[in-house]
Amino acid sequence: MALGLPAGESPERLNLTEPQLIRRHHRAFLETQAQILLTNSFGGNGARLALHNLESQVAAVNEAAATLLGEEAHACGRSEVVIAGSMGPTGELLAPLGTLEPQAAQELFCVQAMALKAGGADCAWIETLSCPHEARAALAGAQEAGLPAVLTFSFDTAGCTMMGLRPETVPQLARDCEQTSPVAFGSNCGSGLADFLHSFRQLAAAARPDDILVARANCGVPRHTGDGIVWPADTADMADWALWVRDLGAKIIGGCCGNQDEHIKAMAQALASRAAKPLSAAELVSHETDIVLAERFGLPLTIQGQEKREDVISPLLPKPKNGRGRKRRRRPQTSHQAKASDN
Repeated sequence: MALGLPAGESPERLNLTEPQLIRRHHRAFLETQAQILLTNSFGGNGARLALHNLESQVAAVNEAAATLLGEEAHACGRSEVVIAGSMGPTGELLAPLGTLEPQAAQELFCVQAMALKAGGADCAWIETLSCPHEARAALAGAQEAGLPAVLTFSFDTAGCTMMGLRPETVPQLARDCEQTSPVAFGSNCGSGLADFLHSFRQLAAAARPDDILVARANCGVPRHTGDGIVWPADTADMADWALWVRDLGAKIIGGCCGNQDEHIKAMAQALASRAAKPLSAAELVSHETDIVLAERFGLPLTIQGQEKREDVISPLLPKPKNGRGRKRRRRPQTSHQAKASDN
């Protein structure tokens, strides 16, 4: 929208009507030396495009999305960049909760994936999923189209996806897909940096050492002001987040909503300047890690009610006027904190 997209308009339509605008957007991120870039096709499936009377343009919209990114990468001398064909949810509820049958959903994803592949996409980047049934349909559609797939869920509802999927179940879900298993999986979007890291910690704790985990967070929770939408996380926040999520086990790290090219640059510089300091298995399952994250990035809603709830919320409570407030219990330093304090 910062580039002039009218509210309620389809971003994907711009692949056909404003290709130079899309090229300019891609170029800004290509110049950050990012290694994976996503096409402008998140809402490019037939169900989503039908909301804008574009259902007959699925092939044209998605092929153009991949072509524009590929051509701009070549023009920038970045032909090695992975062109990831962004594929978001259908926006429909799958049966039995809704009317969209799994086979029909698979076909929607397959048609989109085939068009992205025709435009030069290297993989299907299936993102912001909430429902495991839709995830399986998307993976099957990508496999039918002949594209390897990456799969990420959005944990933004009390630590779960909108459909109640918990982060620790994702690694097993990915393995259960058998022949359509994603080459990498993880989390994107979310409801704040601390919340994201809390959910990702649970996902990582359930993953295997050889799993390739993906993490792409928003720039915090946006708020509306008189000047439009403001994203609270600055480049320093995103750089620090990138270091944390790598220590939690992420192998593919990037930005989701609100991230601009300067955020990606800051993340890349931070990751290049400091060696990874992986958390131990004990730290990955410890609520103490959540406390550290809450103190750095803000109180995550999802850890309220956990064993360490008082430790987390007490510094945020207003102090009594008489000064006789409950003293906050001093917690022991985790090994990760000890490592971080050396920097």
